[in-house]
Amino acid sequence: MSKYKKCSIYFDTNAFERRHTGKELFLYTLEASELFYGIRDVVLQLGLKEYVRLCIPEIVWREVKQHLIDKFNATVDSFNGKITEVKKSCGELLDIHYELNGIDNVNDYPEYVEGIALEFLDNPKNFVQIVSLPRNEDMFNSIIDNAVQGIPPFNKAKSSGKEYNDAGLKDVLIWETIKRIDSNDLTIFVTNDTDFNKIKTDNIHICSNLAEVKSVLLEEMPIAQDILIINRLLSNDKYLLDQIMAEGEFEPSLPAQVEEILENTIETDEMERKTLRIVCKVKIGDAKVQMVLQYDLNANELIDVNDVQYLD
Repeated sequence: MSKYKKCSIYFDTNAFERRHTGKELFLYTLEASELFYGIRDVVLQLGLKEYVRLCIPEIVWREVKQHLIDKFNATVDSFNGKITEVKKSCGELLDIHYELNGIDNVNDYPEYVEGIALEFLDNPKNFVQIVSLPRNEDMFNSIIDNAVQGIPPFNKAKSSGKEYNDAGLKDVLIWETIKRIDSNDLTIFVTNDTDFNKIKTDNIHICSNLAEVKSVLLEEMPIAQDILIINRLLSNDKYLLDQIMAEGEFEPSLPAQVEEILENTIETDEMERKTLRIVCKVKIGDAKVQMVLQYDLNANELIDVNDVQYLD
């Protein structure tokens, strides 16, 4: 049985930023990572949009925008430096010039970033919100105590022969934002920073990938039974596949894999018994087969496989 009615999913900078060729930022637009969009799509697939909010801590959002500005300035400086080198070699043999589109000059880029950031937040497809950093004496005192004691996510670092317990202030501010939200919601923090794994917590799930987030949602949130069955199919649940092979009288030794759900509807009879009807494509051995599954939601079992068609 699910424990929570609502959920807040927070993203660290390393889990939110979108980069190409491994490390480079897109500077003309603000788009999130594949991980962010994957989690957003899972929320929709599980029918949880009205129960889940996607959250970006204020510190993360400020860092994302600053990364864009810093990278843009570095890119322009590097580009101008290369132009200067080429001109030294080619002189008047080569005329090089470029134009900025969308801004009048380099100094306008921070304002441009604010614009594309607002577009991202206003896009209803993202259903995301910024969560402000608490600013109160209790939080300030907690940060001081944790810094002195080196309590994670503060971590030890060495510099100039000295060891410090207070490295990682940004991570601490992110963590303070998350843990101080007064809520009984399910809380998930998505990060690739292993320093957070050192934190002991019973009420915040720390995840690093889509599969982990989906697993927590399936376990802790109220998912409609028909959606659970469809997700079991798409994840090729072995027990359910074995039932399909048996009900459809397929050779049980052949490998089977659900490739696509074409249609799903719930039919209710005069006795209020509900049957989930699923049209799907399944690969059985080397053959592709379209079939209709009838799943009794009251008894929670597969009751029929019919309309079997072998596809070319």
